[in-house]
Amino acid sequence: MDILVIDRESLTNQLITSKLTAKGHTVVVEPNKNDAFEKLKAQAFDCVMVDPSPLSEARPVITGIAKNVSSKQPPYLLLISKTATPQEAIMSGTNDVLIKPFSSADIDQKVANAARLLKISRHLAVEDNAHSGGGMVGKAAFNQLFLSAIGRAFRYGERS
Repeated sequence: MDILVIDRESLTNQLITSKLTAKGHTVVVEPNKNDAFEKLKAQAFDCVMVDPSPLSEARPVITGIAKNVSSKQPPYLLLISKTATPQEAIMSGTNDVLIKPFSSADIDQKVANAARLLKISRHLAVEDNAHSGGGMVGKAAFNQLFLSAIGRAFRYGERS
């Protein structure tokens, strides 16, 4: 998986990078949010981990990420925080939260969650001329429903 980490703390960046590169992931670290937005325009990432500090709210940073994503498929967004709850992470437009200080098990679990969502998303996006198989909704239509649910979750902080 290609992962972008946006965090000003070098210790956090080193820990995440060493853990994920050992597992075979490609990790790009960018401490500056504006520079990270430029990287998002130039390259597609599967997962974006972001610590919005020093901002008190993550929503402006998450909106900036969403506006600058270069691919059609949105990346899995993971909020890095010392105090945020999973509900606050969802309300800010991310998929989940990674609480600092974090353990290797936490990182593994969150990245595995991202991989599962990306796998199903990619499966649904493949247009293989599959018909509905006698059902009411075909694969392409179901993919549109899936993408709409993901978009609605981002805009309104709903579970999808």
